[in-house]
Amino acid sequence: MIGYVCKYTPKEIFEGFDIKCVELNSSVNDFETAHTVGHNNLCSYSKAIIENIKLLNIKEVVFMNCCDSLRRTKDILDKDKKVEFCYIIDLPKKINKYSINLFKNEILKFIEAYENFSKRDFNIEKFKNQFKKNEQKNENDSYIAILGNRLSKEDEDYIKKFLI
Repeated sequence: MIGYVCKYTPKEIFEGFDIKCVELNSSVNDFETAHTVGHNNLCSYSKAIIENIKLLNIKEVVFMNCCDSLRRTKDILDKDKKVEFCYIIDLPKKINKYSINLFKNEILKFIEAYENFSKRDFNIEKFKNQFKKNEQKNENDSYIAILGNRLSKEDEDYIKKFLI
């Protein structure tokens, strides 16, 4: 199982490797581990990620470079012998031909790095099938669109109570 945190993480790639993924954004009760391995100035979001990795016994993690704190979190996890694979994908800020090509190359580098680590081959058909599944939404279903963010499981459950 591979952990991820950012809404921009291309989760569909994980299906191409036939691996499950888990979002590491849930809240935690304390920062015991994070305060042991990181600096006090590390943001609470990064500290919660470190705690969730420990609590869930996550051995593989992928980050997007959305903030400097995630880079620092990766630095910390690179020193942790229990985390066997820790990767960060650079995400361009602008959208143009150059940045699209740059991001494509970042994804290809991640796929190659994960193939080398896991000794698994990337299955392009399983990857493509993820997009077909997302197209099969029922237009009559109620939903709330959250733009610019992913919700924690706790927040999602709270909102769902009002839709039912």
